[in-house]
Amino acid sequence: MVIQSTYNYEQYLKELEEEFKSRYGEKYSQKYIEFIREKNDPFKRVFLDKNIMWKFRDDYATVRHGNILFYLCVGVGFVGKTTFFKNAAYFFDTKFDNRMLCWSFSELIDKLEIVAKEDEKYRAILVDEPNDFPHPQSREGKKFAEIIGQARQLSPILFFCSTDFKDMPPTIVRKTHGLFYLNTQGHGYFICNDPQANLYPLDEFKKKFSKEGYKIIGDIIKKYSCLEFQTLAACVIDYIDSEGQADYLKQKKNQFIKSVRDFKRIKEKSFGMFKHMTDEEKEARFKRIVEMKQAGLAHNEIARKLNLSTRWITELLKEFS
Repeated sequence: MVIQSTYNYEQYLKELEEEFKSRYGEKYSQKYIEFIREKNDPFKRVFLDKNIMWKFRDDYATVRHGNILFYLCVGVGFVGKTTFFKNAAYFFDTKFDNRMLCWSFSELIDKLEIVAKEDEKYRAILVDEPNDFPHPQSREGKKFAEIIGQARQLSPILFFCSTDFKDMPPTIVRKTHGLFYLNTQGHGYFICNDPQANLYPLDEFKKKFSKEGYKIIGDIIKKYSCLEFQTLAACVIDYIDSEGQADYLKQKKNQFIKSVRDFKRIKEKSFGMFKHMTDEEKEARFKRIVEMKQAGLAHNEIARKLNLSTRWITELLKEFS
């Protein structure tokens, strides 16, 4: 059995090469070890499961042939999704650090623009729990899909973390190359299609998830030979970008605080002056709105007379109807 890389890195690689030589032959195992050394020699340890690294090496060849890779990691909070994908992003792109991490799809577009302007290819970008995707049929949504399609010329490797598969827009779901499901801290499964063997577990997941939820993952794992793996708590970014890692945690906290403030502002704006009234005043105004509605006035007429928004009148009457 291969020992842990943190115990003896050189011995780990030696035993790993012997293990994979028996599986895939000497030529491929040597190239595999060379690829691992290129990424991990500076740290004298690895940050990914050995089988995941083998799979990523194959996928890296896909990128080098002018393709774009989309990976999605799902699971409940605090199971290590972001840490796992940071290590994966570095494995593909040794230039990766926290500057290539973002929290929204609009920021993703900004990162792709930076990569394009710098005329770089094969860059990894990690999008962590995004929730700002525009409606697919809106002008912004259609333009987003267009940009993602055109990004192929940059051959980027895009990673998306989400607590729920449903939070991902159709544009991303359709293009997802591989799905990582982390069910407990340090343990997960990798689901992807295998056209050569005529096996399409990922397509089956996409098709059935809306109705069956994460139950379908258990069914797929039983039905197909999905890659099972362990994740590591250590993060390579702590080594190469410790300052940026600290900033990342601070920014994530600030992002949460900003979201709470935005929610409060939206709520206050929605209720307008009505929010600052006493309960008696609110009840009296609501009664008047109902009377005006019963008298046949349209919502915009009521809003104009009371100096309120039409949308607010509509939502209020809908809520209490």
